[in-house]
Amino acid sequence: MPDERRGLRLPQLLILYTALAIGGFELGFFSTINKWWIGDRLNDIRLAFEAVAGEFETPWYLDIPASDTTIMTYRPEAVAPGLVLVSGITADSNVFVHVIERDGAIVQAWAPDWFEIWPENPREIPVKRRPNTLPGAVPHGQQVLDDGSLLMNYESLSTIRLSVCGELVWRRLNFGHHSIEPGPGGSYYVGAERSVAKGAQTGYDNHQAPLASYMIEQLDIDGNVLMSKEILEILKENDLTGLMFLSTLENIEVEVTGDTMHLNDIEMFPEGMQSDVFEPGDLMVSLRNINTILVVDPETWKVKFQFTGGVLRHHDPDFVPGDKILVFDNRNLNPLQPEDQRYSRIVEIDARTGTHREFFRGQGQTHFYTPAMGRQQLLPNGNLLITSTQQGRAFEVDPGGSLVWEFNNVISDDNNAVLMEANLLPLSMDRAFFEARRAECGG
Repeated sequence: MPDERRGLRLPQLLILYTALAIGGFELGFFSTINKWWIGDRLNDIRLAFEAVAGEFETPWYLDIPASDTTIMTYRPEAVAPGLVLVSGITADSNVFVHVIERDGAIVQAWAPDWFEIWPENPREIPVKRRPNTLPGAVPHGQQVLDDGSLLMNYESLSTIRLSVCGELVWRRLNFGHHSIEPGPGGSYYVGAERSVAKGAQTGYDNHQAPLASYMIEQLDIDGNVLMSKEILEILKENDLTGLMFLSTLENIEVEVTGDTMHLNDIEMFPEGMQSDVFEPGDLMVSLRNINTILVVDPETWKVKFQFTGGVLRHHDPDFVPGDKILVFDNRNLNPLQPEDQRYSRIVEIDARTGTHREFFRGQGQTHFYTPAMGRQQLLPNGNLLITSTQQGRAFEVDPGGSLVWEFNNVISDDNNAVLMEANLLPLSMDRAFFEARRAECGG
């Protein structure tokens, strides 16, 4: 007879492991549904195991083929004057936000650490979003304020403000994301979210939880909410029901769930820009998952302009003179599109006619493609600054499309890391500006 003291045999071990796995799954499921305290603990353990497993893989934000050069100025006389704000991820998975000169010299630097800003992950954050390893979340949306402080989003988690010397001024758990844009009276607009957990009521017909209900949120510089408005509410009030259900695939049932809209930008029509279509204060919102751009009156919430279908999973529409809108068209046709045919582009929309045309499509050195994220900025001298996020690259072209400057987030001989955005700062924000502001806080 076998010696039973030698322990369980293989078939018994398989039965035991299977039972533990099934039991653990059921315990996790019921504890989550019933909101038992152990549910959070089990989820934390799961996330920890996933983090350990992830250490054997290169994270997506570091796994980009390396560029030949970090920074290069091709035509100094053609480069738009001013410092550039760049943000992304470092080789050791930390977040960086830098203000740089065109030769790469760092004028101002922030290194926000999620785990210092939020030492305890708030339980309001859905389990799958809770950061458990660096970088916590990618930086998605930044603005430098007049006092040199930084407004920044941790994507889909939090909006924060850091002083010019790096101290936390305030933090807000608003699931802020993608962009921070100036508003009236020194306020700022940020994309935010009401995250509806599974089992809860969403407040919208045929919208089932879990649901990401995106909203326009207006903040003052102290982080107080001045106004908020849900995108689904705007669509409902404007009888644009069809846009609320574009993600449904069924013939009869029209229930939708999850990330139906994906708000990724809010921009205010500025004072001083002439228009036959818009008025100062009008708000443009970018809805990636329904390939739609809307402009609304923030007083009545009436839709004044709608553009749908001329871009594919786009980002960063900007008002430009002449009743035009420039937008970063990701043109993501993955996975079937052959790799050598993939390209993103900048599209110009004529708000007077509703027509659109290809404004810029790179070739050779200026070719760019990022299936998600990305930014574009029309500069005062007519140049165009483009951030191709998932190439870890930003570059500037002149009005004729010739390359004049580029910056690559090179982290090794083999890899770039993501470059979330590059934006030209106002000329008033020069080296002396940041030195003076740091002196005020002892930095």
